[in-house]
Amino acid sequence: MRPPLPLLLPLLLATFFAIAHAETDTVAAPSPTLATYPPPPPPPPAWTPVSSPRSPPQASTTVSPPPSPPPAWTPVANVNVQSIKQVGQFAVRIHALHVEVDLVFVEVVSCRTQPSSDGFIYQLVVAVTGSGAESPQYDAVVWGILGTMRWELRSFKPK
Repeated sequence: MRPPLPLLLPLLLATFFAIAHAETDTVAAPSPTLATYPPPPPPPPAWTPVSSPRSPPQASTTVSPPPSPPPAWTPVANVNVQSIKQVGQFAVRIHALHVEVDLVFVEVVSCRTQPSSDGFIYQLVVAVTGSGAESPQYDAVVWGILGTMRWELRSFKPK
């Protein structure tokens, strides 16, 4: 329930006059003298137009060399090493699963490697048998990191 306006209006006016009267009865603080203020800051320097263009920035004394070319392919001397055989087996199995054909890994004929983004790229020539073999040898490109599960078959084509 709200109080009626005629009762509330005199109370509000009395509060207003009391606040206004209290502000005028208070003693005003003494005005500060100029000695209490710090001196003003000096004016900014006058603007002068620049008639000559800016000189080019000085070249750094340390010059970074151009980026090195990608590393060259390194032939693998012994393709009968277990890790190279596993890369070849991986390539044949993944391709056979992907295209749903019967391929059986026989051997790695040749291999070369190149470092690439935390791993290596393997270019292989693998010998295969099976009813799905279009050719006895295939060129395969595999990227991977030895000792991990991160491997990708990037290419698998009949030779």
